[in-house]
Amino acid sequence: MLLILVFPVPFGLELFTLSMLLLSLCYFFGGFLLFNSIGLKNIGNRKAYEGVKSMRIIGSVLTGFVLSVLVIGILFVYMLWPFGYANLQTGLIMTGIVLIVSIMKNGSTTNDASFYKRMILRVCIIGAVGMILRIIPAETFFEARCSNCPESYIEAQKASIKDPTNKELADKADKERMKMIKGKEESQND
Repeated sequence: MLLILVFPVPFGLELFTLSMLLLSLCYFFGGFLLFNSIGLKNIGNRKAYEGVKSMRIIGSVLTGFVLSVLVIGILFVYMLWPFGYANLQTGLIMTGIVLIVSIMKNGSTTNDASFYKRMILRVCIIGAVGMILRIIPAETFFEARCSNCPESYIEAQKASIKDPTNKELADKADKERMKMIKGKEESQND
């Protein structure tokens, strides 16, 4: 999946968006199943929940929600959608809180050690991706995706990214994008 971000693949951005949305939905609706090692076939089975405390279920539901927010933030930042960095920042703060609580709980309990290790591993991996995206400037993502685009479009879009509230820069970037699209269509028709 990460190769889609680096190498241009037909429908790569669509595939990336779809996979990130599915991952987010899995964490949002199935976080407690993932962290407590409960399979989908056992979701209605009372015996699957016998060794699971109510606070552990609440913690895994909240962790699933936090990771869902973080995955959506990662998607928004990479796709350069509005409020991506705000969403990513919110997800990173909540993920940091979950990580601290999980590390403290892992050190203080012996019964739930595997539960907290799974949680720490998932939180660290997704949190690391979020931190990397938080550090790298948005222009870098755009340049990586548009390596074959005209220079006028790249410069207009970079200016629009730097000042997202400037309507004139956004209009100029849209005009350059439309010129680029029309130029590609004309070259395909020839």
